[in-house]
Amino acid sequence: MKEKILKILIQNQDKYISGQEIADKLTISRNAIWKNINCLKENGFNIKSGKNKGYMIELDERIVNEYTITKYLSTSLIGSSIKHFKEIASTNDYLKLKNDKINGELVVADYQTAGRGRRNRKFHSPKNNGIYISFNFKPNLLVKDLVFLTIISGIATVKAIREVCGFMAEIKWVNDIFYQGKKLGGILTEATIEAETQIVENVIIGIGINIENIKNFPEEFKDICSACEKIANIKINKNRLIAEILNHFEKIFNDFILKNNHPDLIEIYKKFSNVLNREITVKENNSSYTAKAIDILADGRLLVIDQEGNQKKLLSADVSILPKGENYGQK
Repeated sequence: MKEKILKILIQNQDKYISGQEIADKLTISRNAIWKNINCLKENGFNIKSGKNKGYMIELDERIVNEYTITKYLSTSLIGSSIKHFKEIASTNDYLKLKNDKINGELVVADYQTAGRGRRNRKFHSPKNNGIYISFNFKPNLLVKDLVFLTIISGIATVKAIREVCGFMAEIKWVNDIFYQGKKLGGILTEATIEAETQIVENVIIGIGINIENIKNFPEEFKDICSACEKIANIKINKNRLIAEILNHFEKIFNDFILKNNHPDLIEIYKKFSNVLNREITVKENNSSYTAKAIDILADGRLLVIDQEGNQKKLLSADVSILPKGENYGQK
């Protein structure tokens, strides 16, 4: 019931609505309204009450809720169903374990106790600090085109950060979001594939972005990570940022993938890349080597040249940019 009351308050944001009017809409008592309003206040919502006025909500846009996300959405599919958790093990895992997967369903969490990235690495997700989202998608693509969904997610995230936060982030091939050498977040794409046809039946895309600070991060991450509010020096509207990521994702998918326009998509991706023409360390197949990133190919692979002059096309390796002072070609 409190979710229904919250929805009515948000729909009437910045103006008073009487307890009687809410009670009439929901066919419950005014005493029940009062009790649920108090619960919402305890959950962090700033709700004012006035004699002969009723109730009015003043939203802190850093508090995530599905109704405010919906207010900013312009999608036709992604985010058509939204589920919000205060705490969850992993938004990706929640959707993976669901039997009734809904095309376009979005899951949002304030806190992940077992957030993870590629290769099952831990993704640190402090309470009320970032945005942690996953959405379910049925793209009807061949498995060879799966990488484009990660690429689209990266572009959509960088564009949304620019619009909402006011600065230009970058993408470290293939799935990390960076700003001036420090990590802001990451993307995890997981798929179910029909073996015989090699068609991607279902995809879950998880996106996590550091928003408020990195004070609660483990010490080993504090020098290599940053957060949007620290960079922008403003409070970030988390609900709008989530919505804009989804808005851009759906638009880019419709504009490029449905029209089979992969080359132009890659050209946009290159503009946001922070690895091209940089010296990098490549880790793959339990070995590592130094190389230079020279191009991102039409199929999404990273083209590198190693110290011996050999060109390699990377599909899923881990890469890290060498610090200044460590140059390509050093033995």
